[in-house]
Amino acid sequence: MAYSIQIKFGTEWQNYEGTISDLVITEVLHNNLKPADASCTFSLVPNIALFNLLRGIDTANIQARVLQNSTILFSGYIRKTFEFKKTQRLQPVKVELVSPSFILKKKITSEFRYTNTSLNTIIIALLNACGITNYDIPDFNITVPVFLATLEESYHDVLATLLFEYGYVFYFNNEGQFKVYRYYPDSLSTIKEFNGTNCIDEISQTKKEEQKEKIIVKWYEIKDLSNIIVFSDTTNAKDGYKCYITLPPQQYLGGKEEWFAEFNHEEGEIIFASGINLSIDKGQYIQVLKFEQRGNRALLSIKNTSTLYDDRILKLDITASTVKVKKNINTSIVQRSATPNDAEEIETKYIFSKTYADALANYLSWYHKYCDYTYNLKSKTNYAIGDLVIISEYGLGSITARITKRTIKLQTGVIEYELEGVSEYTPVTADGGSYIENRIPAQTLDNLYNQIDGINQTLAGQNRDQTIPLNPLALEAKAYIDGIYIRIIPADSGTLLQQAVKYRIQRSTDEGSTWYDINGVLNGSATIENSQYFWQFNRSVDGYPEASGNPEPWPPLSSYRFRIKAVNSIGTEAPDWLYISSVDT
Repeated sequence: MAYSIQIKFGTEWQNYEGTISDLVITEVLHNNLKPADASCTFSLVPNIALFNLLRGIDTANIQARVLQNSTILFSGYIRKTFEFKKTQRLQPVKVELVSPSFILKKKITSEFRYTNTSLNTIIIALLNACGITNYDIPDFNITVPVFLATLEESYHDVLATLLFEYGYVFYFNNEGQFKVYRYYPDSLSTIKEFNGTNCIDEISQTKKEEQKEKIIVKWYEIKDLSNIIVFSDTTNAKDGYKCYITLPPQQYLGGKEEWFAEFNHEEGEIIFASGINLSIDKGQYIQVLKFEQRGNRALLSIKNTSTLYDDRILKLDITASTVKVKKNINTSIVQRSATPNDAEEIETKYIFSKTYADALANYLSWYHKYCDYTYNLKSKTNYAIGDLVIISEYGLGSITARITKRTIKLQTGVIEYELEGVSEYTPVTADGGSYIENRIPAQTLDNLYNQIDGINQTLAGQNRDQTIPLNPLALEAKAYIDGIYIRIIPADSGTLLQQAVKYRIQRSTDEGSTWYDINGVLNGSATIENSQYFWQFNRSVDGYPEASGNPEPWPPLSSYRFRIKAVNSIGTEAPDWLYISSVDT
């Protein structure tokens, strides 16, 4: 399979060489029903021009993606943190890609005001405003009675809260597409399964104490008002004037260049206002320099522009054509225990009806009832984030669970999963046991001792074998302008002492007659600690080798050979060399 890394520093995608030995993709569905970030890490092989481009990244958001043939494995943006290392030679650079969710974390630049508007319309408007055009959202068939997003809020927080209250969480998939997931599934039916046949190593089951046994959702009814005064200054009111404010020359109203007029009304707290208008009676030198709506208040700047004379304001009212105020507070309560030991209280921001408040309370109660069981496991079976899977394993019982996180290690194909329960746990059925005493006849004891001694000798031999490190599965070499990139594919995990922590590596330029280590020592024992290494050409010795048949005095690449031995944590080397007899050009 062909893997490639593409980066867009300008308007076009460019291909760059990377490694898959440390390529890891992590996808996350949610973190306690809050959005979480996906990521991808890999290394870029030494490339001075590319590394200079990375150093030059300032405020720009640089897109990058990893492909397998033409399929996108991950698409995101480069995190602008790099560590450049050089030992004897320039080393590969670790790069992390993150999902586009960070774009949503910027502040809103223009307020949003909607009444009786579909949830789809609101979400698309928010995404488009911050430049997110790659999205896949369902038809929610939900109408939001009142929606206000102000400049003090971020797109991320507004979207997260809005979707949460209506039963959803958003995430970005591996291709960088904005998606939403209903955290209360319509159906628990699934044919996907993890069991003893498709899991690697252990399955970890964690049982936590049930949380949030009581859910309280507070919500308000709303009352519609129209063409009303939402602010009125009554400072020094007299002689029939609503206010009587004297401003000295060059002074601002309120003693500040800018100030906020907070909207209010006797009917209740104003949660939405539109169509505002300033009604002011003033002298000729009084000027309104600024009048802007900011949420449920107005930003004003009013000044006496005269340099000689006092001037007065006799009326200062703000009216709004459409106003919505909070009225009666209501509660929707779901309680799973007669004496709950833990409660969660939520005051909604975008829900104003019993139907959706009850639904939210039920969603959260359901979630906390079942998510007390969590699982960690490894498998090569490829299920998607958010998939429902039956976990059934002898000794652990069975449960339907949801995949909330998966980490893919591309080199091995192993996927690490985290799952949360979404159904009742079915305990394992304990077998009825009985104790049987087997007495050994006296005449067979000598034979038994001989058998035990033989078993011990066999185990001792196995233990000795398990202290020898395993050589890599494969070794690859590819030539570049400045040197040869070596990629090591480590062996599958064995015992602790079978695992390599470094590698002894040597090179031959005469088809294997003589061997030198990375320090140029004949049959030297120098080692490397990573699964990739860039063997830079020493121009005084290696020259500028061609693929084959060099006319110059230095050897061609066709004469190059490499060999490697694994070394474990106590310094034991593998008994044999692993060879590679050609260099890709």
